[in-house]
Amino acid sequence: MKAIVATILFLGAIVFVFVKVIENSNKKPWWSGTSNQEVCVKYNPNNTNCYNLPVTAEGSNVLQITFPNDGYSIIESTSCDKAVTFKGTYCVVSDANGNTWQINSR
Repeated sequence: MKAIVATILFLGAIVFVFVKVIENSNKKPWWSGTSNQEVCVKYNPNNTNCYNLPVTAEGSNVLQITFPNDGYSIIESTSCDKAVTFKGTYCVVSDANGNTWQINSR
């Protein structure tokens, strides 16, 4: 009986750790450094305002989005999670000017 309980506890611990690792991997950008990403204007139900832009990330934060006219947006907040409407991960970021962007994994 003790062996069964120990086995159940051990398997439960493994599942718990695995779920936490998977969950945490969805809470940060999926790239590091500067990489072209799909950037969409947030609150855009048809995804018609999406662009392939260089985006810089480090650790758990998106730092900057660079635009084709050599302009850029310094990001102040980053929130990433697993996507429901497509397969992958997304990050919602906001800049100092109050603009909100959604960055989608492909």
